[in-house]
Amino acid sequence: MKRVRESNKLALLCGVLSLLLVFFGFGCVQKTVHQPPAAKVSKTVTKKSTTSVAKKATKKAETAKTSSKVSKKAKKKVVVAQNKPGHRNLYAVTPKPLTLTDCIRCHKVEFEDLKYHGAKHQTVSCTACHTKFHAYNPLKHNYKQIMPKCSQCHHNPHGTNPAVQNCSACHQNPHEPLISLPKPAKMANECKICHANIAAEMKKHPSAHAQLQCSDCHSKYHGRIPNCSECHQNHSPLVKMGTKECLVCHPVHTPLMISYPCNKNMNAVCAGCHSKEYNQLKRHHTKHSDLACAQCHPHHAMYLKCRQCHGLPHGKALAKKFPNCQTCHGSPHNLNAVSAP
Repeated sequence: MKRVRESNKLALLCGVLSLLLVFFGFGCVQKTVHQPPAAKVSKTVTKKSTTSVAKKATKKAETAKTSSKVSKKAKKKVVVAQNKPGHRNLYAVTPKPLTLTDCIRCHKVEFEDLKYHGAKHQTVSCTACHTKFHAYNPLKHNYKQIMPKCSQCHHNPHGTNPAVQNCSACHQNPHEPLISLPKPAKMANECKICHANIAAEMKKHPSAHAQLQCSDCHSKYHGRIPNCSECHQNHSPLVKMGTKECLVCHPVHTPLMISYPCNKNMNAVCAGCHSKEYNQLKRHHTKHSDLACAQCHPHHAMYLKCRQCHGLPHGKALAKKFPNCQTCHGSPHNLNAVSAP
């Protein structure tokens, strides 16, 4: 009986152990069957990460749409608020471009400068030069950036010399560009650069004027034209000092290059310096008295030879014996005083 019991216990123990072995073996097999390869695992992870990124992007887009809808709703609320009775939007207008009159209301000083001393700038509107306005910011110090540049319209009007490239050094106020120039005494170097042709003339034809500084005559302010009587006295009864008649004979910068029209009415002007010859022609009337001085003297101090007009009125033999006509006829201004040789 005891043996039977012991054999039953042993059989039961073996059965339990067999069950445990079967259970553990089945679990290992299941894990091996369901374990994916390494490549498949990485693909799965990549798909999951891509899906998560796509989901995040979708959420952002939805958030943006939501915020856009919110902003539109907010704008609608503002518009509704503006349309409420009692609300007046001062900026709900379409502004027109600025006119000259608009600028004048605030910039009266500049307007007065242009009105009375603007020169050619009087033909230009404010906004033609000032394309940027009311844009000055003291924190940025952007004054130079917003102010118009002279080169917008003027391209080296006085040449390329560095001494005349800083426009504001001479034209200190663009609203009165000519009278805002410094006193001529302070512009000695600039005079010869801007007025190079005049400087060349005075150097080529020296005179007492060439020994002076520009500011000696053009004093007080730029562009001043002096009166000849400030330095010179009148020498002709037909010419009033300080008028353009003075310049008929004497170009101001080359006064010794005297020129005059071939007009008999101008003979009295010549008489201002040549009174002796003028009086001889009037006192002893001849054909020469009816001529303009300039017909025999086309250039100042130039003398025509008698033969240039008269040829050989007495033949070659007499002309050879008396080559100087004045030997018999005397001065061409006093022909009646003929003396025999």
